[in-house]
Amino acid sequence: MLIGVKGDALTGGGGHDHFVLNAGFGRVTVTDFSAGTDQIWLAHGLFSDAVSAMAHAARSGADTVITDSAGDQIVLQGVNPQGLHLGDFVIF
Repeated sequence: MLIGVKGDALTGGGGHDHFVLNAGFGRVTVTDFSAGTDQIWLAHGLFSDAVSAMAHAARSGADTVITDSAGDQIVLQGVNPQGLHLGDFVIF
């Protein structure tokens, strides 16, 4: 489990990684997110559910950027937003 804070670049290990983000995380870059395998855990209040998180995902070059209502951003390097699954997000 990797917990992100402002300005972090998070790189998981092999297997299933969990990237955890709490309110006010700023801008966090995930360098090795694998859709369908890894998960982004989001504190309740950032998004109401996984559908909402996916609705805020937009392509930016080769990356996906997910922006919450406060303007905080998750950058998934090299990930196409169309490849994301509801199971990639957990609201806690």
